[in-house]
Amino acid sequence: MAAEAQPGSGAIFSRAMRDLIAEASSEAELKNIEESRLPQVHAINCIKEVFMTSKLSVASEPHLGECLNLAAKSLNSKMYVLLYLLINLGIELIILDGLFETVA
Repeated sequence: MAAEAQPGSGAIFSRAMRDLIAEASSEAELKNIEESRLPQVHAINCIKEVFMTSKLSVASEPHLGECLNLAAKSLNSKMYVLLYLLINLGIELIILDGLFETVA
């Protein structure tokens, strides 16, 4: 994905972000919660790492709003683990958004 960090060359990156956001947005099944298999958590961690990687800052910026929206929608989640991770993602995205503005 780092090779896609150049402006205008992000078809694969955009698809990866769409897939990660879709997975993070899906409802967790009770069976998976009991077995500690939560692909939503892995997707959220991947999204977080994308925003934390400076080489991907330009490519990830168009997805910032959608990811903040995902974090906000998840505030009603009954799953504490997802709620905790999404709140942290939202906070980190807000901090990164401020960094993007100061650099630009």
